[in-house]
Amino acid sequence: MPGDDLVPNPDIAFTRAVTINVPAAGVWPWLVQMGYRRAGWYSYDRIDNDGIHVHRIIPELQTLAVGDVMLTDAGGGFRVEALDPGRTLVLKLDRASVGQDLEMSCVLTLDPLDEGRTRLLLRLRGKFNGLVEKVWGRVLFDAGDFVMMRKMLLGIKERAEGQVPLANLSASIS
Repeated sequence: MPGDDLVPNPDIAFTRAVTINVPAAGVWPWLVQMGYRRAGWYSYDRIDNDGIHVHRIIPELQTLAVGDVMLTDAGGGFRVEALDPGRTLVLKLDRASVGQDLEMSCVLTLDPLDEGRTRLLLRLRGKFNGLVEKVWGRVLFDAGDFVMMRKMLLGIKERAEGQVPLANLSASIS
């Protein structure tokens, strides 16, 4: 996949996917506006985005370019390495961007299945270099990543399909 070369010999490599009942053009705007203090990561917003829950496309967050940073928290985040609008977003996190001795790539790809359905694939590859990062990466990362990435993919699906539960709207940005 695009971006696999960013972390050539990973300690971990996961590929997760979800089918979204919307054309790729309806999913892409949700990807572009991701990030801490932006639209969040559509996961557990209290953890990822200071409790801010976004359920709409925000026009002023629809511009993204190579070199931009999608924050994971106030301390840093993923740098946009490549993008093919409407199709692929390639992100990289490294020591310079988060202050931890690790390298991580995250690739989001939209694969149209037919006129009304899209397969969203997320590939994460990580290399843990420091002692703390190796322990954290091998012991905790897999379980935490599965929970967070699953919620993120389902959060994107839910939003793109326009089925945000009413209980979540009361604490959201309008």
